Amino acid sequence: MNDLFNNKDADFCSLIEYVDTFLNVKNKYFNLFQLPPIQRNSIWNAAQIERLWDSILRGYPIGSFLVSPRQKGNSTRDLYTGIQTESGNDGYFLLDGQQRTRALLLGFKPNENVRIWIDLNPNLTFNDIEYNDRKFLVRVLTNYQPWGMSDKNPLEKLTENQKYNARKKLNVDKLHYDYEVKINSGNSIEQNNNYSWPLNAELPVPLDLLINLCGGYSGKFNHPEWKDVLNIIPNRHIEPSLLIQEPPNYGVILEGIRQLIETTSNSIRTRSIVLLYQNLSKNEQQENVQDDMEVLFRRINAGGTVLQGEEMAYSLLKSTWDGAYEMVSSIVQNKSIGYLLSSTEIVMTATRLARCIQNKNDLPNPSIGYFRKWIGEKDEEITFLNTMKNLLSVGDNNKSKLHEIISIFCDLVVYRDINTEDIGLPKKLLLSMKHASYIPVFMWIYKNEYNKEMLENNRKNILRYLVYCFIAIDKKHMDNVSKIALELVKENKHEFFPDNQIYNKLLEKEFAVQIPNTLEFSKPFDTPVDGFLRHWDNMFNIPDDPYNSFRYKFWTVSKELLLWFQRDYASKWFKGYDPASNDAFDTPYDWDHILPYSHLITSGASPQTHCIDEDLNNKFYRNRHLYVNSIGNFRMWPFWANRSDNNQCHIYKLRMEEPNWENDLVAKELDLSNVEEFMKASVIPSSDAQIWYDAGGEVRNWPESRRIAWQNAVEKRVIFLYQFIYNTFDFSMWTNKKENI
Repeated sequence: MNDLFNNKDADFCSLIEYVDTFLNVKNKYFNLFQLPPIQRNSIWNAAQIERLWDSILRGYPIGSFLVSPRQKGNSTRDLYTGIQTESGNDGYFLLDGQQRTRALLLGFKPNENVRIWIDLNPNLTFNDIEYNDRKFLVRVLTNYQPWGMSDKNPLEKLTENQKYNARKKLNVDKLHYDYEVKINSGNSIEQNNNYSWPLNAELPVPLDLLINLCGGYSGKFNHPEWKDVLNIIPNRHIEPSLLIQEPPNYGVILEGIRQLIETTSNSIRTRSIVLLYQNLSKNEQQENVQDDMEVLFRRINAGGTVLQGEEMAYSLLKSTWDGAYEMVSSIVQNKSIGYLLSSTEIVMTATRLARCIQNKNDLPNPSIGYFRKWIGEKDEEITFLNTMKNLLSVGDNNKSKLHEIISIFCDLVVYRDINTEDIGLPKKLLLSMKHASYIPVFMWIYKNEYNKEMLENNRKNILRYLVYCFIAIDKKHMDNVSKIALELVKENKHEFFPDNQIYNKLLEKEFAVQIPNTLEFSKPFDTPVDGFLRHWDNMFNIPDDPYNSFRYKFWTVSKELLLWFQRDYASKWFKGYDPASNDAFDTPYDWDHILPYSHLITSGASPQTHCIDEDLNNKFYRNRHLYVNSIGNFRMWPFWANRSDNNQCHIYKLRMEEPNWENDLVAKELDLSNVEEFMKASVIPSSDAQIWYDAGGEVRNWPESRRIAWQNAVEKRVIFLYQFIYNTFDFSMWTNKKENI
C-alpha cells in the first residue's frame, strides 16, 4: 500500500490492499486501521452482508471509509477480534465503515460464528422486486441460522419444515434443533454430513475458500482449476456432469473475484479512504479530542444506522473513559452471566446504581443531555464518572463490582436444576422480563453482598417480587415501578429485600394491581359451568371486585411463565440450549394448545354445538378465543414432538387412550412412560384426567358433554396454576391470608 494522505485530505487504495492491512501480519501496515473505543460492535444482519458482497463482485462502489489519525499508545480495538489494547504504532481510527469492513473481511476469513458462501449456479428468484436485483447469490450462515435465510427473501427465516428436512440429512441420532447444528468454519470442506450448508443453493462453496484458490489477498489473481473447485463443494451437490463441465455462472463469478483481488491490472477498482485532519495543537487536542470525536461520530452516523438512546450513552462513556469497553465486555463475554444484559443495558444499569450510590435522583431513561452532564461533573465530592469506574473497573479478583453483583443475582434467581423442587427461574423466563426489574435487586445486593446467609434467606422475597412484576406489571410501567422499588431499597434499613413494601407502595401509586389469595382468584368459577363458556365480564369485570385486573392478567399471562411450571422438564429436554441474550437461537419448543386450536377455531365451518338456541351458540362462538388462548390451554412442548403429534386431539397428545409405548418415539425420547407422566410434564393435575378425557373429540364436533368438560378443564387448570405459584412463592406474605390448600 502506498503511503496515504501525503498533504491531502483524501487518498485511495485498492480494496484488496485495504483487506491486507487487517489480515496479513507480514504487511508493514498491519493494524494500520483500528476502531476507536467509542465505536459499537457489529450490528449488520445477514441480508446486509449478502447485498454488500453482491455489490463488490459487480464492481459497484461501496462508499468511502472515514478515518482519523491516532497516535501510538491510544486505546484501540482490533476490528476483527474486538480486543482492546494500546496501539503499538501510529495509525488511523476507522470512524465510518466499520460494518462494511467487517462484512468484507468475513469473505476472506470466516470466524466460528459466521461464514459466507456463494452459489456457483444460482437460481435467483425472489417474491419482492426490492430483493430481485442480484447477480450473485451470496449466503451467510451463522450459528443462529446455520442453514442461511429464505431464498424468497433474505430477511426471512427458513421454514421449520425446511430445517427439519435438512437436519435429517445430517444422519445424526436425535438431532432435533438448530442449536445442535454446527457451521463449517475450517480451512477445508469436510466431505461428510457433520456440518450445515446453505439450503436452496444449487452449487454452494465457501466464498473464502474460493477466493483463496484465486489468490486470496495477495493482489495476484490465479484462475483455479475446476478439479480444485470441486474439492470445496459439498459432495451432496456434485452431479456427475460437473466432473467434466463447469456451470454457466462460474466464469462470471471468477471475473468478479478477479477484479476484486488483482492489483496489476490497469482496470483496478479502488475505494476511497477519507482522512479527517484535527488541526489542533497538542494541548488543544488533549482537552478537546474526546468532544470532537463524539460530535464527529454522531454526525457521520446520522446518515447510517443512527446511534441514539442507550447506544449513544455507551459511546459517550467509551469516548470519556478508554477502559469502559474492556470493562463492559468482561461482563458480556463471561459465560456464566453474559447472557443477562447487553452492553448498553450494563451501562444503563451501572448508571442507575451510580446515581443511587451518589444519593442523586434516579432517572430510568436519562436523555443524552443528562448523561453528558453527569459524565462532565467536576465539582462533586464523588463524581458520577468515578462512581461508574468503581462499579465497572476490575478488582484484585479479576471481577468488577457490577460483575460480582450480577453473579450473585444469577446465583439467587436462576433455576438450580440439580434440585427438581427448586423454585428458581429458567434463564429464558428471566430474559423475558424487562431488565429494569432487576435493578432494585442489584442495589439490594450491592448493600448486602458480603452477607451470604442473608442473601440466600432473601431468595424467595426477590423471586416473589420478580414473578409478580412479570405477571401483573405492564411493561410500559416497568421503568416507573423499578424507580419506586429502587428508592425503597435505598431507604431500607432491615435485613430483608423489601418486596412487601414495594408491592404496597406500587398499589398506593396505582402502578400495581391487587393480588388475590387463591379463593378470591377462583371466585368467578364457583358457579357451575354451562358449556357455553363464561363471558369476559363474568370473570374480569365483576362489580366491586378488586381482583378483576389481576385475574385477567394471569388468565392471559405471557406463555413464558409456563417455562417456570415446566422448568425441570425443560432442563432435561433441551440439553445444550442456552437462551443467550435476546434469544440468539430460535427456541427449541412450541407453545402448544393442549386442545388444538383448529378443533375450535377454523377458517371454514364454525364448530357444531348441537344446540338450536342461537343466542347460546353465539355466546360459545364469542367466548371460544378467550378459552382456547388462555394460559389454561397451553403447555410448553418440544418443537419436534409437537410437530409429530400434528393436529390430533389432546387425548392422543396426552397418550390417554391405548398408547403403543413400544413404538412411541416421543415418549421414549422425552422419558415419559405413562399417562400420568405425560400429564405431569404438561402441568395438568392427575385429578383432572377424566375431565380432559371427556373434553376430547373430533374437529368442530362440540356436543354438550364436550363443551362442559372443556370449559371445566381450562378453568380448573388456570386455578391450579395460580394455586401452584401463589403457594410456592408464599404470596400470602403480601395478602396476610395464610391458606392450607
